[in-house]
Amino acid sequence: MSQRLDLQYYEILGLNPSASIEEIESAYQKARQIYSEINPEFTSSFDEEEAKELMTWVEEAYQELCKKLRNQNAYIKSSKAEYQFDVESTTDYSDSFDDLIDPQLENELLKASFYDGLLLKKVRLKKNISLNFISTKTCIGVHHLIAIEANDFSALPAAVFVRSYVKQIAQILGLDAKEVSDSYMRLYIEARGED
Repeated sequence: MSQRLDLQYYEILGLNPSASIEEIESAYQKARQIYSEINPEFTSSFDEEEAKELMTWVEEAYQELCKKLRNQNAYIKSSKAEYQFDVESTTDYSDSFDDLIDPQLENELLKASFYDGLLLKKVRLKKNISLNFISTKTCIGVHHLIAIEANDFSALPAAVFVRSYVKQIAQILGLDAKEVSDSYMRLYIEARGED
């Protein structure tokens, strides 16, 4: 499923892309009531063909989003065995993956004058950490993680959120959270034209 089509499914059901399966179910039930043949406001606004098309979109959005979340949950469950963390621990994950960094990447990080999304992605991939894993640990939506790694500043929320997201990502990757977030935020502010 393409990311654009995925976002359209969320829009059809009036949901945020970080919606849970319960929220999707609730929005689906609400949409079925709104687009029902017994809803006089709906039937007076649309002809029979338009009504069927709308219900088809609602059904398709519901089915695809549920399938996507079931697949993500299955993936997360299968990867949990690979990464065991103490649920009660603080948000400092820096010790968790230290042994997974290779000397070449460590040397590149030491020479880095700034940290952008591409460097964060490189570290994440070298440490074999999935976006879903980071999303689960931090509650940051995967769509925001993708935007951060792609330096897609226009797709990111307000600076205060982005700074927090980047700090959390840096902690999981075992990087200096303050240095990484300060560096990334300079790029963010420059790209967005903010002061």
